[in-house]
Amino acid sequence: MSDTLIRAGWLIDGTGAPPQADVDVLIRDGKVESVSPRGGSPKGVRVVDAPEATLLPGLVDAHLHLAYSGPNPTWNAVKDKPDLLLAWAGRNCRLALASGLTTVGDCGAPRMAGLRLREALRLGLFPGPRVQVCDQPISTTCGHTYDISLYADHIDEIRKAVRYLCQQRVDFIKVMATGGSMDPETNRRRASYTVEEMRAVVEEAHRLYKRVVAHVNGTEGIRNAVWAGVDQLAHCNWLGVEDGTIEYDEEVAAQAARQGTWVDFNINAGINPLATGDGKSEDWSRWENPPRTRWDLVDRMRKMGAPVLLSSDAVGANYDRLITYLPKLVAAYPDLRPEEAVHMATLAPARCMGLGEETGSIEPGKSADLLLARGDATDGLKCLPDIERVYLRGVEAVRYEEGQVWVGGAT
Repeated sequence: MSDTLIRAGWLIDGTGAPPQADVDVLIRDGKVESVSPRGGSPKGVRVVDAPEATLLPGLVDAHLHLAYSGPNPTWNAVKDKPDLLLAWAGRNCRLALASGLTTVGDCGAPRMAGLRLREALRLGLFPGPRVQVCDQPISTTCGHTYDISLYADHIDEIRKAVRYLCQQRVDFIKVMATGGSMDPETNRRRASYTVEEMRAVVEEAHRLYKRVVAHVNGTEGIRNAVWAGVDQLAHCNWLGVEDGTIEYDEEVAAQAARQGTWVDFNINAGINPLATGDGKSEDWSRWENPPRTRWDLVDRMRKMGAPVLLSSDAVGANYDRLITYLPKLVAAYPDLRPEEAVHMATLAPARCMGLGEETGSIEPGKSADLLLARGDATDGLKCLPDIERVYLRGVEAVRYEEGQVWVGGAT
């Protein structure tokens, strides 16, 4: 592997630190060797001169689905055919990598599909990002994603399901703590499990060194998940029990902040008015600045100290959500600095996934997972979707050139 020096016009390193101008990043043996002000070119080093581009860490999407989709005709055609399903998931891996994602968390797939995908990537059968998988989610009978889930309707079944998944060597456990919008008969506003049942998930998973991601749309399920000690709240929509209502629970939010529960915020739903999707707001008279969107609720948690990550919940082919919506979020919230938004889409999710020492930021000793975007991303990240190159472990994995995109050497 040859050494590479990237000479970028701007650098946002993923740590949350202010952007830097005119920076050299030296890659050696697949890792970041140094980050320094622009200087001379060492001999024997391949130089990528990008004075009009911004270098960032490769994006880390801790919540998407590479081998699962909802009402998608292609998925419906391949879901019961393991060989075709793996081929479809492989295509999705290429799309994800081409969208600047270098690390992802696959948050639910049909039985063994996630595990097969992870093994295929390890063997280099097709290009794709670094991946963690939960394989099958745990859900109740008539629970969210019942079409792919392991059913567990009481504590004994829950413990057995967690043990089974850990035996299959999944990377983390996903539990459907409320219903979901994709299958409305499940009721996304109500909890699927009690606190005691959720605690059984957490106890078994943590005993076997696995973190727990809880799908939670409704406040009832958020409460149970937080009191049970889950590691990651996916969605965290604060939907009230009654249709068309939102019920933000300050006490539960404060507890989540105290115990360091990660809030997994789907970025594409963040800037829509609350009333258009989640329902009418409760009485916000006690708030100095009443929330307008779901981001306002999550940002309140963030300011209380809860760690927040940005994700996409992408399925099918929409893996560019994260890179597309980052500038939209920054534009909608001028007090959100570009480097903060990048941090929540790189190092923050990497830390949540237990990978913060390996990837997620551009620092010496870390894997050279990099994204080069054309233009000055410090200007509200507006240029971010305009990808020039993506590096994975120091190797150029994606290159956009003359209207063509190469992924892993294939056009």
